Amino acid sequence: MTAAVLALGMSTMALAAEPAANTITVNGQGIVKVAPNVATIHATVEKTAKTAAQAQKAVNEELTDVIAAMKALGITDEDIVTSHISVYPSYRYDEKTDKQVLENYQAYTSVNVTTNDVDNAGKYVDAALNAGATGTNGVTFSLEKPETYYNQALTEAVKVAQSSATCLLYTSPSPRDAHE
Repeated sequence: MTAAVLALGMSTMALAAEPAANTITVNGQGIVKVAPNVATIHATVEKTAKTAAQAQKAVNEELTDVIAAMKALGITDEDIVTSHISVYPSYRYDEKTDKQVLENYQAYTSVNVTTNDVDNAGKYVDAALNAGATGTNGVTFSLEKPETYYNQALTEAVKVAQSSATCLLYTSPSPRDAHE
């Protein structure tokens, strides 16, 4: 399974108009590896018809079936979001008249379906396609609460930076040693 990785590099620097004597700069990095717990399936429906209204109606009918299939798998209305709708004309070149001629209209709708069932994301893709989706734009994996893991990485980075500072403090020559 693809793991989501949160990494944080942290630098601590003394900020002053003039560099202060005896300044130490340390860095710390904290890495937290987390398996994703959210899958978003991007399903699309595209239809062609002689009029824009017919094309959009055909998409809507097919989309109703796709949404019903998602609900049959336990997906709630809140987890199904329409992300894109478009209707546009399609032209062809007529060699006899030397002009572009309106041929038909294409309607396109894309929906995002979100689930915590990341291990079975493929079954949602299959269900959408079997219900009439004409394609998918893949599956996106993410984290439900990334700030939790960000804070863990930040805590780890601070510990590493503090440890580096402590090592430098005890291994650096003292000003008195420099004069001897």
